[in-house]
Amino acid sequence: MEQESHAMKVASTEKEAVGRYRTERYSSKQALHKSLKIALAILVVALLSIVLPGIHFVSVPLGILAAPFLGVYYYRKLNGAPKSMAVDFSCPDCQASNQVAAPRICAYYEARCVSCQQELRLTPL
Repeated sequence: MEQESHAMKVASTEKEAVGRYRTERYSSKQALHKSLKIALAILVVALLSIVLPGIHFVSVPLGILAAPFLGVYYYRKLNGAPKSMAVDFSCPDCQASNQVAAPRICAYYEARCVSCQQELRLTPL
């Protein structure tokens, strides 16, 4: 579990501050585990579609052929990709300590201060 720390701008309507966010990245083992689950799910759906009349002529061979390719695709996509992030910052208005956790890294987040309920915009730098 690799974590990296970066700066984040925290802005309210009147003031700005700088906080820190930590990202957790998928390890090679986690990416492999997740991609195998996706490939197996596709195979199970393909095999379950055997009972569908007419559709099984296409869905079963397509699912069996697509499962390994999609497994490799998701492994390459997830290996080293950001998994989640956690932010620690002080509110620019009341200086209260805040923490935010998010499953993905986006261009910005909107949150409220736990103390003064001021709406804040968090932007990774």
